[in-house]
Amino acid sequence: MWRQAEEDSYMDIDTWNEARIKPINIEGQRVWFGIDVGKSSDLYAISWLIPQDGYWYADSYAFVGTKYGLQNKIKADRLDYIRLQDMGQCEITKLESGVIDVERVYQWLDGFVKDHNLDVQAICYDPAQYGTLLTQIEKGHPEWEQISVRQGTLTLSMPTKQFRDDVLDKRVRHSGNEILTGAMANAILKSDNNGVRIDKNRYSNKIDAADALLDAYAICFRENIDDYVTDEDVFSDDFGF
Repeated sequence: MWRQAEEDSYMDIDTWNEARIKPINIEGQRVWFGIDVGKSSDLYAISWLIPQDGYWYADSYAFVGTKYGLQNKIKADRLDYIRLQDMGQCEITKLESGVIDVERVYQWLDGFVKDHNLDVQAICYDPAQYGTLLTQIEKGHPEWEQISVRQGTLTLSMPTKQFRDDVLDKRVRHSGNEILTGAMANAILKSDNNGVRIDKNRYSNKIDAADALLDAYAICFRENIDDYVTDEDVFSDDFGF
């Protein structure tokens, strides 16, 4: 489905596809969310990472704006958002303006955490246009730590390179989410004097879900996943220090 022609592509798509696994049971797990804000023509992407024994499990969800028409967006982005909405991978805005409803984004995130009894470690966000959701989370969930991730190579270079290595080594695995897979296929690598970060080579190549995931990874990637212990392990009769 996905083709890469650019020499500066960030992720080898065969390597990414080889890291795909069946969706795991995320009930009661620790989670780091990454958020990349979109309003009308972009996607409002929420991606997340959940630590497992020896690897990170990645998944994503997106809110789709329709300001310039849904069919035009489907054609430009080369993603069938109607089908993906039916699959539970995204939600198309219901506002007549076509703008993404940030209150609905918060409602979804709140419900997702509650439905799965998730232990939120951090909300890691690109600060551009994030203020509205930040305020809603502060009011509704002051216990969720919100971490602004500076968007530049100085901050993102090391985790960007480490993430790609971890996908290759199967230390990052994913559900096969099509929007996230498309973002990985679209991403190219840009460099400056401070290092590298991902970018896109044209406006219609959406990488929002990948940006969101790397925001989360930039905060959590130093966590120890080789001696990962769950709460269930701690409270079991066999556990001991």
